[in-house]
This record gives sequence, C-alpha cells and structure tokens, in this order.
Amino acid sequence: MTEKLKMLRDINEPDPRMIRRVLNPDGTSALEAYPLDRHYKYISELKLISAVPESIRTHYDIGRNMLLYSWHVYSFYQGATLHTYSSIEYALRERFNNTDLNPRLGLKRLLEYAVTWGALKISSFENDKLFMHHYRAISMRNTLPHDYCMQLVHNIPKLRNRLAHGSYQLMPFDYGTISLCRSIINQLY
Repeated sequence: MTEKLKMLRDINEPDPRMIRRVLNPDGTSALEAYPLDRHYKYISELKLISAVPESIRTHYDIGRNMLLYSWHVYSFYQGATLHTYSSIEYALRERFNNTDLNPRLGLKRLLEYAVTWGALKISSFENDKLFMHHYRAISMRNTLPHDYCMQLVHNIPKLRNRLAHGSYQLMPFDYGTISLCRSIINQLY
C-alpha cells in the first residue's frame, strides 16, 4: 500500500490496515475497525515508573502518542518504534552519565554496559507481567532464553538502525516492541 496524505474528511477514521474481519455470533462475518478504546487502553498501560526522570518519561511518551495515532495512520507505528528505541539510548546515557563511560558510545555499547553492570537482567524481564504477556503472544514461549539480554544487545541496535536509515517495508504492528522498550527503561531506574 502506498502511503499518501490522508484526506481531511478521513482524518478521524482508522487506517484501513486497522480494519479486520470479525466473526459474528450468528456465523456471519463483518469488517470492523480495531477498537480505538482498546488500542488506547493497551498504550496507557505501557507507562514508565515514576522513578524514571521526567525528561526520559516525556521523551518516551512522545513515542506512546505516536503509537496512539498509528490507529489513524498505520505508518506512524514505525516512527513510534524508532522513537522508543531512541528513548532507550537516552535513558542509558542519562543513567550512566556520571560514570567513566565514553559519552560517545553507541546504543550497542551502552546496552552491553547495562548488562555487564547488572542493570538489565533476565529475572527483571520475567517479573514484568506486562512485558511477559507481550513476549508470550509474540514468541509463543513461556520463558526467556538464557542469553536473552545479550540477544537484546545485538538485536536492538540493528532494529533501530533499520528504522533510522530508512526502509520501504512497514513492520507488522504489535505492542511488544514498545513493551520491551518500557521494560528496559524501567529496569535502569
């Protein structure tokens, strides 16, 4: 589907990709939009804890708002995902600001440091019920692999870079990526 500026008359309508076929109790089916109130509920649950500095919560919430508006414009999901990946890097820089780390370290090295330092642990992910709910839905697994944190170190920078450097392909929509970003930032504080 080619992305175009939405018509003014359609601005409050869902993106066509948010419309799905549902089965009615009588056996017939119909097309309906994914409910906006349910979309909002999921996003509202993906908030950061109050211990996270306000500047980081504000940065992250810009991504949540972009995710909210992806109901209207599906491609906003890409921007929301990129922005929340950037929120991880911002949170890492702020968390380790007063250490001996080189301030020019990239996302991958900052994530490595967080794992080595013990700020990111499998047990913390497993205790995050909202994150685990999304993880199970995506992976169909009940437990995290033993090297999950190191997988994140290698994969998050690649995924972020793929979005940051442009791609024609839109990612499939899910709440799991934003939930992962939320869990990482919360663990840092």
